[in-house]
Amino acid sequence: MKRCLRTVVMGITALTMAITASASTLNKEEWPQKPIRIIVPFTTGGSVDIMMRALGMKLSQSLKQSVIIENRPGAGGAIGTTLVANAKPDGYTLAAGTTGTHVVNPLVLKDLSYDSVRDFEPISLVQTVPLVLAINPQLNVVTFAEFIELAKNRSPDAPITIAAPSNAHHITIAHLAEVTGASFQIVPYSGPAQSVTDAIGGHIDAVLDTGMAVAPHDKSGDLKILAVGSLERLPFLKNTQTISEMGYPGFEAIGINSLYAPAGTAPEVIQRLNKEIKEIMGSPDIIELVNNSAGLVVSSSPDELAAWQHKQTKVWKELIEKTQIQFFN
Repeated sequence: MKRCLRTVVMGITALTMAITASASTLNKEEWPQKPIRIIVPFTTGGSVDIMMRALGMKLSQSLKQSVIIENRPGAGGAIGTTLVANAKPDGYTLAAGTTGTHVVNPLVLKDLSYDSVRDFEPISLVQTVPLVLAINPQLNVVTFAEFIELAKNRSPDAPITIAAPSNAHHITIAHLAEVTGASFQIVPYSGPAQSVTDAIGGHIDAVLDTGMAVAPHDKSGDLKILAVGSLERLPFLKNTQTISEMGYPGFEAIGINSLYAPAGTAPEVIQRLNKEIKEIMGSPDIIELVNNSAGLVVSSSPDELAAWQHKQTKVWKELIEKTQIQFFN
């Protein structure tokens, strides 16, 4: 009797384990079962927002599930990024990452409530976004050299004003001032939409932002692009010189857009997203969108994104120490 009872118990235990394993496998295979959110920690209209909306639409098609883009701007991207750091690691809340959110903010924000390495699983790089310097045409300068000369000679009471939509932009402008000897008043913004609007309206003199945010207004004549921050000229702006080739060799101002998940997200979900993103970033319409917006398409493995983040943290730390500037939160 005891032997029979033991056999029954062992049989039930084995069956339970088999059912549990089967259910676990089924759940992994069924992801995604509901809409996915990509949190963009900046306002609408910028390069991150535009790229993530295009990526989200493609992911919706390939995953056969809705992908919702949710803008949560503020604190240089820290508010939206914190939301994802604290989200359930189930693959349904992702973060649009940037140089600012995952490299610069941890270096400059004392009260940052997330750890950009510990709290996230890297998924993939998405694109590089060289910054461009654009001015309001009413400033009456034609070249980058004239702009720098004007900034050097302006009265301290009426300095050249440049918009900084994030802490990363802030550092880059301070670095530009250092290498050129010019003086700028850096005006903080929570994203590119309002900064570009204010530059067009003449409320500020210039904006340093992505070509995706600025190039359409250069075409319309509302703004004038004077220089690009990449080391090589951009295909979309091939007649616009780089800052590096105009007397400041090695000067580089580029950002990176990427995708992260909360720490603890299942490896199977990370791998699936990485696979889909690699295929999407190779599609002709995405390549055309990025190139026409003065960006460059990239993709990577999760490990390559982690390595990039580690390397860039060292680079930006040295730059911050060198410029010795104060930051806005």
